[in-house]
Amino acid sequence: MVSLSDLCIDIKKQFGNVFWLADVLPDKPFGQQEVVGYKYHIMAVERKMLSLMVKIPGAMLINPPEENGYVTVEFENLEVRPYVGEVSNKADNKKPFVKAAFSATAKTIKAVNNPGKPLKIANQQ
Repeated sequence: MVSLSDLCIDIKKQFGNVFWLADVLPDKPFGQQEVVGYKYHIMAVERKMLSLMVKIPGAMLINPPEENGYVTVEFENLEVRPYVGEVSNKADNKKPFVKAAFSATAKTIKAVNNPGKPLKIANQQ
């Protein structure tokens, strides 16, 4: 029997070909202080800026963009897998609910071009 986590998604078909790096965060296993890699927060430009975190083990491979900027990036061996998790809803004293999401990993990340121009943000002058 095939498990949901065994499925691998066609990246180009589902997320497009253009990704912007928005931020880089340390990847620490839950409850641990040791950094095991980095999470690269990317936006799938061709999919209405769909947000995705891509985990890559090891040292930081690319610096985060300047404030309100972006960097166009590409990955080597990008894999995206679906999963289902339970989300707590303690704030409203409601029962937890099930949420479908994606888990993404890659071997490497690199900038495709120079950092992009700052993004225009609403109400910013």
